[in-house]
Amino acid sequence: MLWKRFDTVYKCVGVLLLSWASYVFCKPEEVVLDRECNAVRFLYNSDIVVVKNWSLVPTDGSNCTLGFLAFSAYHNRENPSRIHVSVLHVSLPGTKPPCDRNRLDVIDSDKITLLSGPGGICGEYSHSFDSTKDAVYLRLTSSNATINGKIRVLVSAFSTDVCDTDKEFSCDNGRCVDDTMACDGYDDCGDNSDEEEGCLMSTGTIVAIVVGSCVVVALTAAAVVMMLKRRTRTGWGAGPSMLSYSVNEEKRPLTSVIVY
Repeated sequence: MLWKRFDTVYKCVGVLLLSWASYVFCKPEEVVLDRECNAVRFLYNSDIVVVKNWSLVPTDGSNCTLGFLAFSAYHNRENPSRIHVSVLHVSLPGTKPPCDRNRLDVIDSDKITLLSGPGGICGEYSHSFDSTKDAVYLRLTSSNATINGKIRVLVSAFSTDVCDTDKEFSCDNGRCVDDTMACDGYDDCGDNSDEEEGCLMSTGTIVAIVVGSCVVVALTAAAVVMMLKRRTRTGWGAGPSMLSYSVNEEKRPLTSVIVY
């Protein structure tokens, strides 16, 4: 019976690892803007853009620009994928637009149109934008290498074509996103329908439940092992005790009496 309890523990650990893998690999990839200045990334599903080292952001009047090009194997060039940009959190010196020296700009596919407006993004800010075609650019301008600012931006590829039901999620607003983006904790559709339909619990909640269950099972198994060891040492549950005789004591055979 004990091996069955350990078998349950092993299965629980296996479920935990699978849940952890789902939690890690289904989350948007984190992209560090200051490490990829003037680069262009292919966007297959969604990314989270952050800044970690402001000293790498140019302060000589130039800027750090990162481009995203939406790619989809399910749609043709006549109806290409587009990009949904959700500014989750920006905290830069400056109270509100127009921003002077420290700003973030969201630029459309033509590399000219400012989706975020001519004033830029600074201060405390959160908003969302949609590109008109398959590309978008994030441009960061800074005047201070020791700036204490934060940026967290979600970029998600989507299409308004007919959805591939095998590999895409159909949003309520008519958009299609990769099915790995559904229930990932972020609004990739733009109407949050990918986080509501069929998402009984978030991935983080599921992992927490699995971890808690595994801890309970492990503690139960450990308690059983300790109890069995204690019974072995004290002789609990041993078979009938054997009667010992002295050397000079006469040993008589036991006689069975059957009563009818």
